[in-house]
Amino acid sequence: MTRQEGDLYTFRWHGWPDDTMEKGTILQANGVDAFTFTFDGNGNEVT
Repeated sequence: MTRQEGDLYTFRWHGWPDDTMEKGTILQANGVDAFTFTFDGNGNEVT
């Protein structure tokens, strides 16, 4: 499965209740060496 710009994701924390999760958006994914996404709902980006 290929991730692409605009895809949404849900991240669940290991060891936390199943309703503890982060939701975000894929901002960049070139399929080779770049992957940027929002994280924590505060506009933070991770590359």
